[in-house]
Amino acid sequence: MAGRAQHMSEARLTGEVKLSQSAKNELSRMKRATRINNEKYFRVHPELRKMTSAFVSQLLAEKPDNVAQYAEKFFTDPELAHKLGLVGWSRPVSPDPEELAAGAAEAEEEFFEDAGMGMGGDGTTGEDSIDLEQLLISLFKEADKDGNGTLDHDEFATLMATASLGLSQQEVKMLLAEVDEDNNGIITYQEFVPLAVETVQTMRLKARYAEDAEIENEMWRIAAAEIVGPEDAFVAIVKAASNKLASGGVFNRANLKALLKMPALGLSHMQSAAAVAEVPFDASNNVSTATLEASLYDIVLKVVGDALAHQNLGEVGEMLKQCFTQYDKEATGLLDRKVAKAAVLNMFPFVTRLQATALLSDATYDAAGQLDWKSSLPQLTAQIKAMGDPESLRERAELMARAEFQPVELMSHVDRAQFESTIEALFAEADKDGNGVLDVHEFQRLLGDGQGLALPPNEISYLRDAFDGDRNGEISLEEFKALAYDHLAAISRERAIGNALGHG
Repeated sequence: MAGRAQHMSEARLTGEVKLSQSAKNELSRMKRATRINNEKYFRVHPELRKMTSAFVSQLLAEKPDNVAQYAEKFFTDPELAHKLGLVGWSRPVSPDPEELAAGAAEAEEEFFEDAGMGMGGDGTTGEDSIDLEQLLISLFKEADKDGNGTLDHDEFATLMATASLGLSQQEVKMLLAEVDEDNNGIITYQEFVPLAVETVQTMRLKARYAEDAEIENEMWRIAAAEIVGPEDAFVAIVKAASNKLASGGVFNRANLKALLKMPALGLSHMQSAAAVAEVPFDASNNVSTATLEASLYDIVLKVVGDALAHQNLGEVGEMLKQCFTQYDKEATGLLDRKVAKAAVLNMFPFVTRLQATALLSDATYDAAGQLDWKSSLPQLTAQIKAMGDPESLRERAELMARAEFQPVELMSHVDRAQFESTIEALFAEADKDGNGVLDVHEFQRLLGDGQGLALPPNEISYLRDAFDGDRNGEISLEEFKALAYDHLAAISRERAIGNALGHG
């Protein structure tokens, strides 16, 4: 209640209205739905797919020196529709070039940014600082089973276990040693906050990535389909090749490689090899043409989509790739988890041990427990970029600054008793006529001058309404004591925090 009243009080003073987390989630959902609907539009217009497929095929066949000029000439050809057999089709009116370029750039930036490949990711919790602090206070109070205002080793370990960050017992012990700065075996709220903010940020980041991963994969699949071409044309190529390459209705590895290297498919050597590795060969290293006709298209789309994702990793992804490559001496694409964690911590100083552990816990591993770093690269890149988001670092720093001032909810009974004793003395001093209640003017003097809060009139008016429980225009000592601790202590704390942060 105190936190909510405090937040309402700040809103009255600042006039700021912020979106709730549910509203932010709904906005993100609508943005993703819009992108998906746009992609569905392209799917139901086969002429667009046919145009891009024909362009890629001619591009591979003619290999022009200037691709941009070649593309411009290809797509502006007034006879393009007729050459592609699009009977009854006419070219629509072209939009303004500047508007078209701006719209395309904006759409591309939004997609790659949302996919974790833009100028930075959202590594914050998505909470207002006051709401986030209330969450941390609740977590601390819930973990503090004995109610002594601190967390011991067992209470801390239990709290971290519920975070589902993939931490081992040894890693929890290491985190405890880091957090317990004075090595007294207990963790105060002030020591708890930095790790708690980091934990909440990491949990929210993982949840957001899991939510967007399916959409991102679909985006890359659509992009891959534009390169590979429609499924019916692909299957037709497989069927035609089977007459020449297959023997007895089956392909061996060599013949399948020859099929995938056909210029009509437009696959690189590495993509062809990756696709072959995904094909379900039998014990004799053969696969039937029927199996290929049913599954090869999806395999190729995945391989090309993965290649596109790797090609758009950006600077952070390239740094991570080079780092892992140095440790992967035999170029197996696999790394020991501890080695990978050390590499990440060494390459990116802003990533903490907890964050490195959490992001690697969701990566891809082989049967022997080795990190498949090549497959995990897009995911790791997106999350590392978000962890280095300046806003996430600012959020952490702000909560640490707020933790320097003890939250009202965590003050002990002794502190509250002392505060109420002071309140009684202040009340008596403000009650100039000694009638046991404060009128409007006495209340104004108390909060405007007596406490040193120098609250503005509108804030004092708001508090007077809150304190005056029976709405008789006067505030008794009982009414004042009932709310003074929560309201005035919270306001005093916010003032002190504001002054410390230079906001006062």
